[in-house]
Amino acid sequence: MIDGERLIVIHFEEGDPENPMNWSKRQKWVITFLLCMMTTMVGLSTSAYSSGVAKMSKEFGVANVVGQIGMFTFNAACAVAPLFLAPFCEFVGRREVFLIGYGCFVLVFLLLALGKNIGSEIVGRLLSGLFGSAGTILVGGTLADIWNTKERGLPMSCFTFVAIFGTIAAPTYCGYIDKYAGWRRIESARLQVHMIACGVLFVAEVLFLKETRGAKILTQRAKKLRKETGDLSIRSPSEVETKSVKELLKKSTTRAVVLMYISLIIGCFIGFATGFWADKKYDDVREANGGVPIPEYRLWVKIRENSKYAVFEQGEKPVKVEHISEKIQHHSDV
Repeated sequence: MIDGERLIVIHFEEGDPENPMNWSKRQKWVITFLLCMMTTMVGLSTSAYSSGVAKMSKEFGVANVVGQIGMFTFNAACAVAPLFLAPFCEFVGRREVFLIGYGCFVLVFLLLALGKNIGSEIVGRLLSGLFGSAGTILVGGTLADIWNTKERGLPMSCFTFVAIFGTIAAPTYCGYIDKYAGWRRIESARLQVHMIACGVLFVAEVLFLKETRGAKILTQRAKKLRKETGDLSIRSPSEVETKSVKELLKKSTTRAVVLMYISLIIGCFIGFATGFWADKKYDDVREANGGVPIPEYRLWVKIRENSKYAVFEQGEKPVKVEHISEKIQHHSDV
């Protein structure tokens, strides 16, 4: 009941076929495949640019460091955009964000391939990161929409694999192209091959990528029921609980900033406090070693565990020592 009005809130029933968790394994894997391929394409674009920076900068008559700004703008956009994209998923769902973001990401290839100056390349990289971020940061949540915790391991492993694979695969073939054909051929190859592949994938997503956010599906069902029955009291849980876009944006952005500063502050205090402890251990070990300092004990917190498994070569036979200080003391005695 809100403001004295009694509401009928609808939910998924057990076994509801519209609940993404109840979709068939085949349908879930189709969506997982589409999302992993999209992540791969974005990953390839992340690092492909770096291979031709030197020659591109020379052609445009700018310093190499100016050309590298394009790498920064891509990653900066990928870092900031999710703060604003995530709240919009609460209202429009995941499918719309995926399709709009990825569609614009494909079009940006034209700007990168046909750019006439360094400014167009830097702006293109900024837009590429902005739109491409949707194809990476929302995938984990989408997989959580359709796979239960027992089955989620393999799909998430596939996603993390392609996210890393894409970033390391591009320099391999782009470096070869840059060496023998120049940076323009990299962008041309991306325009002719990568853009076509991304375009085909985009069409497949339009056809087969369904909305996976349960709250959005229930909202669509509630709207349909209100239209069919004329009962305006029918609501979905998100319609009852969801705040305004302004509130969600504020919550999303401020939470990230607060957590960042809290972690930095806590880290500073922990580092400051453990510094005194580490100094004491360093002095104790130095005195025990006859006044000879052991530099490794500046990192005593890590050395304490790792050094227990240190192995040194003595002649041709490896010797495992209980503590690194024992071996260091042995060498100093010799």
